[in-house]
Amino acid sequence: MRRAAGWAHRGAFHAFTQHGADKSGLGLGLSISRRAIEANGGTLGVRDVPGVGCVFAIDLRRAAVR
Repeated sequence: MRRAAGWAHRGAFHAFTQHGADKSGLGLGLSISRRAIEANGGTLGVRDVPGVGCVFAIDLRRAAVR
């Protein structure tokens, strides 16, 4: 899944970045999530759905079952 135009390209995954009216958090959630997922060989993607919100997708490798 590719990152969406607009919101995602304006730095949604950068630490301390917030978009929208609600500024109650620190802006760290997506940055921490992305780093943790990438540290485990995965990817975090976002797709903007105009008028609705965003859809996030996490792709991780499956561990071998013994």
